[in-house]
Amino acid sequence: MAELGARHLTLVSRSGRPAPEAAELLAGLAEEAEVDIVRADLGRTEDVARLVRHIEAGPRPLGGIVHAAGGSYDERLISELTWESIEDQLEAKAYGGWLLHEATEKAFPDLEFFVVYSSVSSVLGGFVAQGHYAAGNAALDGLADWRARRGLPGLALNWSSWSRVGMSSRMNDVLIQELKRGGVHLFSPTRALNTLVGLWDQPRGQRVVGDFDWDRYMAGRVTGDLFFDRLARRAAEDDGGLDVAALAALSPADRAAAVTAVVREKVAAVLHLEEGDELDPNTEFVSLGLDSLMAQQVRSGLEQAFRLPLPASLTHDHPTVRQLAGFLGERIGPAPAA
Repeated sequence: MAELGARHLTLVSRSGRPAPEAAELLAGLAEEAEVDIVRADLGRTEDVARLVRHIEAGPRPLGGIVHAAGGSYDERLISELTWESIEDQLEAKAYGGWLLHEATEKAFPDLEFFVVYSSVSSVLGGFVAQGHYAAGNAALDGLADWRARRGLPGLALNWSSWSRVGMSSRMNDVLIQELKRGGVHLFSPTRALNTLVGLWDQPRGQRVVGDFDWDRYMAGRVTGDLFFDRLARRAAEDDGGLDVAALAALSPADRAAAVTAVVREKVAAVLHLEEGDELDPNTEFVSLGLDSLMAQQVRSGLEQAFRLPLPASLTHDHPTVRQLAGFLGERIGPAPAA
């Protein structure tokens, strides 16, 4: 923003203090613009009201808002969510966005921009253990759209994963690799901000910004979602899926053996077992150390292999290789005679 000509910036954070890694950046920024750092929790009505009074008391009107709160980094499956964990995610993003809108609509009616940092999670979905995070971002998408419909500036940026900074820097390696395997690549902050510059003349709407391999993302997916049908073509090359029709034509015994081999392979890969390590088909997954995140990786791998939509509770309902293979064998077996 300073490079685009902004000379007066108010930066807001809960602590009111710059993070250690931001100190050098702020020092350079202060040479180009007047920087005012304010402490405020945007999820609290009284803090937002105090922030607005602070700006109103200053010598210059507010030109625009970039609401870039990232939320807390908290991995939980939907079945593990508590109201407290949901509130933690909604507070800064959803509540903060609404409170900024509500407090500035009358105080600063001539804003040039109102930009909210959303996430691709609210558009693509499917991010393991991030349902509450996706919900907070979906609220920001709705806020930007609602403002735009009223003739107010409102731009939601559904960012994909940035490298080195933000929430991506706090992701564990397993989740990052899962994103990459799914066709979602990390991209540099410089590339992101250069893209943002090109969006300033589009003050209303919603933009998905990221680096995606749509063929890989669509490979093995069984949904007929119209968004993806229009956006992506299915890969012509082999996507790693099985010939399910050929499996279904096998005898029950041969089909069971083939399905068991695939299930064993997917579970072993997620558990990082070495070649030759024994995987007892009757041992429960919990005893093998398969946690909730790994369970969703197993499910994702099996969905791609068998081209079947599978429930989130898959490994919980069928907690051994043998039971899981039996369930899948029934799903792909020939239909019973009428």
